[in-house]
Amino acid sequence: GSTVYLDTTAAAASPYSVWSFGPGQGAAMKVNATSSATVTAAALLFATISGNPSPIATGSSVELWSEAGNGKMGELIGTLSYVSSTGQLAEYAGSVDVEAGTFWVKAINAGDAISAASHRALYRPRDEGVDPGLVLRIADRFDQMTIEIVQGQALDLDFEGRADVMPENYLEMIALKTAVIVRFAAWAGALLAGASDAQADRFGAFGLSLGIGFQVRDDLLGIWGSTATTGKAEADDIRRRKQSLPILMLRERASDEDRATLDLIYADDEIDEQGIRTVLALLDRYAVRADLEQRIAAFHDDARPALTAAALAGENSYRDAMEQLVNVLSNREH
Repeated sequence: GSTVYLDTTAAAASPYSVWSFGPGQGAAMKVNATSSATVTAAALLFATISGNPSPIATGSSVELWSEAGNGKMGELIGTLSYVSSTGQLAEYAGSVDVEAGTFWVKAINAGDAISAASHRALYRPRDEGVDPGLVLRIADRFDQMTIEIVQGQALDLDFEGRADVMPENYLEMIALKTAVIVRFAAWAGALLAGASDAQADRFGAFGLSLGIGFQVRDDLLGIWGSTATTGKAEADDIRRRKQSLPILMLRERASDEDRATLDLIYADDEIDEQGIRTVLALLDRYAVRADLEQRIAAFHDDARPALTAAALAGENSYRDAMEQLVNVLSNREH
């Protein structure tokens, strides 16, 4: 099935381990579900970082939700995650034993179930003694975050095929589509741990910078990441004609002739190996990767002082673990 739980007693290895700080360092989050439930688990993890973890964020395993139904639902959820990240419906529709024509009907039903399950997880802190007013406030912000994600997705769809999208437009889009998830987790977790509104807002600022840096790093790996570490074909984002940040940076700085070459390649239904090599050569010619790595470093550099300002001063192993996470994410290869 699809169960999300937070284990703060050990950092056991798991295929679903999202964050692991090493044995004895305090926290590991293991996930076998989609993003809505993951957000709630992440919020509980952040609750330990502010230095005053609430009862629901400590102990052995805190089960957040397990209303996935039968095993087929869990299998469908895994397939949905893969299709969402790769767009390869035809190859994986059969893995859930349905015809492609009915796949999306089942997908919508699964999405509705996951949405309801995530809200049940949000309401559960009431049973642990958390003020119902705070629970309602967090649930309201969760729904606001969901609307922002939809706005980001709408922008992403609108950007497809357009040649006038600038890097700044793209960063605004991923701030909505990706970074608001981490911002919410940091903000909500801090409030659950007893932080003041001002302190929670500082955690939210930390989460926003971390989330943007994470997505921009993803864009780098989508072009220059190796198959051995990412599990995807090299230059996969080029092959998929994805308008990621490196391509937008290239289009912005390329000469008229090189921009015309890029646009011609991206106008094809498929980009062949020669086209991929041409785009990679253009990216090298205009030093896009070096500038992109500077941007990634800058976002993570912004996250570090935001974390320091938010977390309790003095000895704080949870803050130290999160600083370690920032360092790992800024240089990750997968």
